[in-house]
Amino acid sequence: MSEPGPGWPGRPTRRLLGVVGLALLMLNAAALSGFLLRDRSAWLAPLMYLPLAPLGLAAAGLDLARRGGGVGRPRFLLTAVGLAALGCSCAEMIGRGPTVPAYASDGEPIRLLHWNVLWGGHPRTDATWTSIEDDIIRRAPDIVVLSEAPPDARIDSLRRRLGPEWTSTQWEHPPRSSYWYKLVALSRWPVREGRPVAIRNGAALDVRVERPDGPLRLLIVDGQSRPTQLRTPMLEAVAAACRRAAAEGEPYDALVGDFNAVARALGFDAIRSAAGGYEAASRSSAGWRGTWPMPLPLYDIDHVWIRADHPVLGCALFANMASDHRGQLVRFSASRSAGSREESTDGPGPGAGSR
Repeated sequence: MSEPGPGWPGRPTRRLLGVVGLALLMLNAAALSGFLLRDRSAWLAPLMYLPLAPLGLAAAGLDLARRGGGVGRPRFLLTAVGLAALGCSCAEMIGRGPTVPAYASDGEPIRLLHWNVLWGGHPRTDATWTSIEDDIIRRAPDIVVLSEAPPDARIDSLRRRLGPEWTSTQWEHPPRSSYWYKLVALSRWPVREGRPVAIRNGAALDVRVERPDGPLRLLIVDGQSRPTQLRTPMLEAVAAACRRAAAEGEPYDALVGDFNAVARALGFDAIRSAAGGYEAASRSSAGWRGTWPMPLPLYDIDHVWIRADHPVLGCALFANMASDHRGQLVRFSASRSAGSREESTDGPGPGAGSR
């Protein structure tokens, strides 16, 4: 038998690469199972959060480098599985761009900006917060919703820079709570004081913005982030709140916040169909939709869901390295078809708390 040529991996290296290839095959199979089956149970839920794109790229790269022998036979099996994982990830995470032309809007579009600003950014200095303020102001929003908002003095600074007509409302965790949240809504139109909405495994705030062309009703949501916790109860509680609001004759126009749940989570199915339906605005973005964690945002856990009868005219995601989340600016029209304010055919569902 001839000796291996120069540069050819020795037997220990080949064995190690074989082990790595087998591990990648198993991880990709698990990630694809999570993608297809979603969070139907507590043990399936973690699989849905395995990073499909990096695992797929690593598998295909190793297999191609080994000329299709990443896991022995059949050849190029690892490449096929890796490309399948990468394809599923791209199909889910790449926005299709705006599907509604700008001229479809009746009146001036509403510009809603949402951002998890990491309690004021890291490091939490005046310069860091100023850079976050600059990013918000240059996008000229009409409404700003902040998750993990900073101390009140910095909220006041942002409001002053936005303009004298801007008002705000907020809600935060009680003292000594183990679950921290701070939700803030600011608008150039008058904002009523927000009302807490009880939901499971999270916090929510009902906010009404008094626009000259008609009120805008928002539900600002913060979902708990424990990895072992199913998101379904929280998302179904949000859907129930949407049904109640529609039954009252004033459905939520937008659901906004750091849900800590990817859009593929089963609980979002209930939101998509609740009270006439809602659409994830980031589907109308052009490019990668992930919002966390920076600088490699693999997961779309921050959301703006717009009521189905409000055309989404565009969504742009942006980043500042002071926060580990990307923000998004959504442009949508508040025009409605006749009768859309009437009670939804869904009817009121079982709730997780009232306004």
